[in-house]
Amino acid sequence: VAEGAARSARLGLRVLELQTAFRAQLRRVGELVYATHSGNPTDSATLQAALERADALREELEVCRRSLAELRGVVACDMCGAENSAGSGRCARCGQPLCR
Repeated sequence: VAEGAARSARLGLRVLELQTAFRAQLRRVGELVYATHSGNPTDSATLQAALERADALREELEVCRRSLAELRGVVACDMCGAENSAGSGRCARCGQPLCR
């Protein structure tokens, strides 16, 4: 039980870290796009790298969220992220069918 709680706490912390990093990366992408709009064009390779980093962070975040939900005995909705009881067929928040 203690090991599961510790793993859950570590995953929860990792989710928070990834959320922060993802938001920061999206902010960076926005800055690069706005710089281009403002007349200071961003190199396309730089923008592509920033977008790929955002994609990688989002993917890792989703993996951690699913793992955390599994440890908690719930199913996270792929559409809105809401936690639902494991036996639910649809998300209680958005109605999306739940994958198991």
